[in-house]
This record gives sequence, C-alpha cells and structure tokens, in this order.
Amino acid sequence: MVYNHDFSFSVVLKSGKVLLGGGCAEPLGIGQTFPTEMYDPETHSFKGFGCLDQKRTAASALELDNGQVVIAGNWYHHDGIEVFDGKKNFHLIHETATSRSKPFIVQTAPNDALIFGSISNYGDTLRTAYAYQLNGDSVHIPLFDQWFPPVGWSDGCAMSFIGDRNKGHYSYLIPVQDSTGQVAIAKVENGTFSLLPTASQVPMRCLQKDIEYSSNIIVDKLAKIAYLWGMDRNCRQRPENPIPYFILAVDYGEAHHGKSAPLKLYYTDPIAEGIDHIPALTPEGNLLVTGGFLSGSNFTPSRSVWLLPLGKQIDLVDSGQSRWHKATWLTIVLLTIILSFLLFVYWKRLRRTTTAESNDIPANNVKSNEQLLMERINELMKSERLYLSNDLKLADIAQAIGTNRRYISDCINAQQHCSFSQYVNAFRIRHAQQLLRQSPQKKLSDVSLESGFANEQTFFRTFKSVIGLTPREWLMKGQ
Repeated sequence: MVYNHDFSFSVVLKSGKVLLGGGCAEPLGIGQTFPTEMYDPETHSFKGFGCLDQKRTAASALELDNGQVVIAGNWYHHDGIEVFDGKKNFHLIHETATSRSKPFIVQTAPNDALIFGSISNYGDTLRTAYAYQLNGDSVHIPLFDQWFPPVGWSDGCAMSFIGDRNKGHYSYLIPVQDSTGQVAIAKVENGTFSLLPTASQVPMRCLQKDIEYSSNIIVDKLAKIAYLWGMDRNCRQRPENPIPYFILAVDYGEAHHGKSAPLKLYYTDPIAEGIDHIPALTPEGNLLVTGGFLSGSNFTPSRSVWLLPLGKQIDLVDSGQSRWHKATWLTIVLLTIILSFLLFVYWKRLRRTTTAESNDIPANNVKSNEQLLMERINELMKSERLYLSNDLKLADIAQAIGTNRRYISDCINAQQHCSFSQYVNAFRIRHAQQLLRQSPQKKLSDVSLESGFANEQTFFRTFKSVIGLTPREWLMKGQ
C-alpha cells in the first residue's frame, strides 16, 4: 500500500476497484489519519490520490447508485458524514450530534442513505432509536425502541443487500437484539425497518456456550441465504483453550406469503487462532475468512485462511493442519495401493475380452470452479433476467454474485468463448424472438427496448449479426 491503513475503512466499488481510507496514525491503535488510496485488482496496484475531509479510524463506507461513497464513523475523535465524489474529492455533508464507530450504512434511495449503530466513538454502548440521514436530519426508527443493532463492528452494509436497484428496491438484512441480548433479524426496505419472520428464535446457545454474534450479515443473493458470524461470548481464546465459531444460516427466500424463514446453526471444530474478520462469500456460495491473530496475543497476526463449505463443495488444498493422524494416512495409502493393483489386474483382463470404445465418456466429470461460476452466472441471468436492463455492466453481475468483474469476464470468455456483450446480447436476441413469435405485428422499436437494447439500430445490427437475417426476414421465413 501507499499508506498504512490499520483499522481503516474499505469498500468494493462497482468498478471492481477498492477504496481505502483513514486508519491509525501510530502503532497500537493510536490516532487517526487522512490519506486515501485506490486498489486495482486487475493490476494488483495501489494508488494514493487524496485526503478525507476528517481524519478517521474505525469508519464505514457504502457506494451509492451515482458512484458517490458515503463515509461515517470514527474512533476517539469527533464524527461526521462525508461523501467521496467518485473521482478524488471528499467533502463533509454535516456533523453528527452522536458519534459512532464502524456504523451500519444502508441505502434508502438512489442517492440517500441512513447511518446508525450501537457503539460510540469511545467504545461505549449506545441505546438510541435515532439514525442519521445523508440528505436530512436524524429520524426516529420505531423498531429501535425495542430492538437495536448489536454491539459489533460493521463495515457499511454492501454484503447485506437483498434488494434490486434496477427496480428501486433498497433492501438489507441486519442483526438486532433486545435488552436481554436475544438476537433477531431485521429487514430494512427503503428506510423502513421490520423484523423478518423466522421459524424459530435465533439460537443463543450451542455446545453449552453462549453465542455472541459480532458481524453484519453476509448475503448469498443467488441462493437467497443470509449468514451471521458468531463466537463464544464468555471465552478468551488461548492456545490451550481453542474455541468453536458459529454460523447462523437464514433462508430468507422462504419468508414470503406468510411463511417464516427457516434457521440453521453451523459450528466449527475448536480453533486455536482468533478470527476477528467478517467472512467473504466465494463464487461457489461458501464462506471464506482470512487473517486474525494468534491466540493469547492481539499483536501477533495470523495468516491462516479458513473455508466454511456451506455452498457447493470444491477441492481443498491441505493446509498442513490436517486432523488425520499419521496412522490413518498410512492405512489410506496402503488401501489405495492395494485397490490400484486390483483395478489394474481387472483392467488388463477386461482389455483381453472387449474392445468397446469409450470415446463417449467424459475424461473428467468433476466440474471446475470456473464451470460452477458459469452455472451461477447463467442461473442469475435466467432467474433475474438482468439482460433486460440496457445498461447492464460486468460490475452488476459481479456484485450480484459477490465476486470480481474480472473473474466474470474471464469465466465467460473461457466457458462461452465470447465477450460479455456477446453473451448478454444472445439472451436479448432470444427474448426478442419470443416477443416476435407472440406478437408478429409488434413494433420493432418496442421489441428492441423490451429486450434490453438501448436503441433500434443496435437491435437490428445485433440481430443480423447473430441470426444472419433481419427481424422481418426472420419472421417471413416462419421461424
């Protein structure tokens, strides 16, 4: 990096780049800083470009539809809401009477947001039913009279988004808790807060341990499942006392038409290292968490990477921390050798008795990660019909799936042997053909717009390129 950003904010932009800003001025979490920089994953490079309006530590950030980024929160310093213009300038919108650290930020309109949270800028617990608006004064949130955000670190709410920006639906899932510590799931839709109906209460104990949920919610939009990360509330992690971690899965896709969302609680084997980061969602729908600290010391970082296989299974590389004993591995090796020998003898005999060809059998039936990602892209395009938006971008697909736009582009090139625009236009042409079959007299200008094309000229050119005929010629041939 160009600057140190210990305890800073970071936000993945629609462009695929990452904005980083602020952080501690000195080691051991002391002070705040102004500098900002941009990380470009395509070139794997950092570029410093400007300064925050206020120096900040423990802030949160969220990008709006217009490319501006809302920034709020601070630590041991006064707070305020400022905006990054998407280029290089930061400017203060207004000061806040109540300062917060790592607040929740949810979008409520194309260019507006709410900021709230339960940790003050000095680490004290806040019990307030008010939230700040980006474009306006503070507002009362009735749900916060009984249920309030948990005392945990947030980082904006980009990973908690379940809405549809193309339709103007700005919906999020956030954790809330009452005065007894009971946690529930709240739905925020265009600034209105309500409890998500669940089939049972959120479990607060497991394995005879009290669970402390300490993250915002991670959403798998394709599977319509939300995850909440937790740990043992009463245990200080040390090498001699490893602890399990907990993952609550909320099937929010079932919470409609009077139904309640089923809940499922997962837990890990005891882990000796401290994990204090929010997991990320992989293209396969699994959770990945990296880094943390070695047990017994907050100042000794860990470079471990943990995969929580809650979605599709993928091949794992042995991390050197396998739980199998050497004797078990030896047994497996010996059985493998014996089985391989028997299979070889059987194969030799089989070759003598048959010459049947096996060209129709695939050499490898195991799907690669790239194939799994392509399946998720295809499923998303078909179920959400994203191609009907004439300004659909790679970044929109990447954000919906929770990955990088470069991965999406490379995957389409490799799996479909075409560019992203060609891939999307194929869906649009098929949709246009369906419209023409159903309504042959329909105006071609209407067909082009309803199929996701920006104008009629682009529709004609693309149709002729893909089909080899103009739309009218195709109709006259009785297709």
